[in-house]
Amino acid sequence: MKKITIVSEEVMFVDKVIEYFKRCVDEKEMPQQAGLLIHLGVSREEWKVIKEKYPVIANRADHFIEKVWVDRLPGNQSTGVMFYLKNNFYDIYGDKSEHNVTVRTPKPILEGVEVIDVIPEKKR
Repeated sequence: MKKITIVSEEVMFVDKVIEYFKRCVDEKEMPQQAGLLIHLGVSREEWKVIKEKYPVIANRADHFIEKVWVDRLPGNQSTGVMFYLKNNFYDIYGDKSEHNVTVRTPKPILEGVEVIDVIPEKKR
């Protein structure tokens, strides 16, 4: 049995990634992160581990997928493209909202009201 080394494991990983992209080209299919993960037979959690182990090829795969989708933005169906980009590359394309938080010290409710020490008794 052939011993799998880290180098041979990386080569197999690279070959599988390239195989997925070639299939997308041959079938005129848009590459997607989910499609790549299915082709590789890994979950999103496993993909995170793979990205740590082989960051160069994993990032290049992500960048290629992003580029293909970004290239479609000038077309007529850019809404779906933006939806995909926002959901799969949120850190870059996700909607950003700014919040202006101002802390104000509330004024006392009775400010300016004269304090009465003794309440006069009612006349009988």
